[in-house]
Amino acid sequence: MVFHRLTVLNILLIFALTSTACETLAGEAALPQYPSFEIDPQFTDLYSQSGGAEILGPVISSLFTYGPIEYQYTVAGLLTHDPQKAKHAGYSLAPIGLDLGLLEVAVQPPDDPALYYADGHIIDPSFLPLYQKLGARLIGRPLTEARYNPKKRRIEQYFENLGFYRLESDPESVGLLAYGAWKCGTDCHQAPSQISGAEVVPPSRISPEFRKTVDRLGLHFTGFALGPAYTAPDGALEQVYENIILALPQGQGERVSLRPIPESLGIKSEAPVPPSSDPNLYFYPLDGDRGHNIPQAFLDYLAGHGGLDATGPPINEPTQIAEGVYRQCFTNLCLEEHTQETGTLKIRPSPLGFEFWEAHNGSLGQGGDTIPTSKPGPESDPTNQPYPAPTETLSQLSSGGVMLNVWKKFPVLSAHQSQEIGVIVLQDGLPVPDLHADLTLTLPDGEKVKIIMPPTGSDGQSYCQLSPIDAMTGHPIDYQVCVYVQAGQPTCAEDSFLIWK
Repeated sequence: MVFHRLTVLNILLIFALTSTACETLAGEAALPQYPSFEIDPQFTDLYSQSGGAEILGPVISSLFTYGPIEYQYTVAGLLTHDPQKAKHAGYSLAPIGLDLGLLEVAVQPPDDPALYYADGHIIDPSFLPLYQKLGARLIGRPLTEARYNPKKRRIEQYFENLGFYRLESDPESVGLLAYGAWKCGTDCHQAPSQISGAEVVPPSRISPEFRKTVDRLGLHFTGFALGPAYTAPDGALEQVYENIILALPQGQGERVSLRPIPESLGIKSEAPVPPSSDPNLYFYPLDGDRGHNIPQAFLDYLAGHGGLDATGPPINEPTQIAEGVYRQCFTNLCLEEHTQETGTLKIRPSPLGFEFWEAHNGSLGQGGDTIPTSKPGPESDPTNQPYPAPTETLSQLSSGGVMLNVWKKFPVLSAHQSQEIGVIVLQDGLPVPDLHADLTLTLPDGEKVKIIMPPTGSDGQSYCQLSPIDAMTGHPIDYQVCVYVQAGQPTCAEDSFLIWK
């Protein structure tokens, strides 16, 4: 029925476009016509309580089904109803944000009590009013920290079900990213004016050779990958990110390094200067009693993002580059302080990788793989369904198309801090509920502790909170997560996290 209804709709759309073209006077350009949709009655309450068209955007599809679940797209998301659940619990938004392949490593809770911390990430202060208005259940868990998108010139933050943004030119313009329009694609025929500055631009896939480095440095530091990895003129494997360029020389025992991107963009080194008397500046000697002064705020930021080993030595002094914006460059990147910001974006890298990419017309590494953007339309097509693709986590493939994705909240944590470990199980892209899962920890003394995790939910997820582990600084804690798709036949994935000060 659904397929027939949509086929008729497409025929009517073609007829409408053809009729408009026939009636256009000679010499006039026909304006494209877009179908309009009404919210299905069963989604009226959820849609209106979530702000309706003003917040979630216009409805861009009719009602459609996949199995027992019913769906309807808006510009910002995908409304979903599971009739097998209790009346109100069955209505929600689908986690289509996971299909972007983004799952940033969690950050430590902030020292500033004014910052709101949820599920391992800090909610950007400018997004907090809308976040609290809609509620965490509707929005889903955060996938990233707030970040700057140099291509769209906006601040954005990604969550499972919805994404937030504000334009650089208008800090008050807080809205939702067009998740629904991106996911549904051309099947929904939304007008460009309905998307405007909210268009979703999926990142390229992080090359496996650079995955651990990106996890260690953090997406906030590297920015999104702008294209696939490619072979540089010197033979190294190279990949451009928004803020940096990573390279892996070809040779046994070689390690990933950062390219000296400021120099390649014409940012010259300045002559060293004497130490400053400002107590908020740290003096980095380069030539005897001369060097460069680094703001303490930059050092604090780098402490969690690879330190000066990643950036290389400073090449100039901090300089004001715009109102309220100060920048200092190092061998491999530049850092900025935005004094008007109050969240994690106060200190951030300059998007030099994006400048480098644009200077080469975005042609570096073309022809490689990028993140698949399979976008389900409303048709009930089993190869084109609205569930998320496997995320960028530690993954283990089992028989029968089952993918086990294991994640941890903190790669590094203190001995008094609790850890959270979870698993997402998908089969042919669909969440698998009601699976038994267990977690085995290897403690510092070699003792193994087995923990039974809750069964996977309707979203295919299960996670557990661990009590603080008494271990020495620098001690890795190994763990293994297993799920049982078939009784007695576990599919397992192993990982570790580090106890630090």
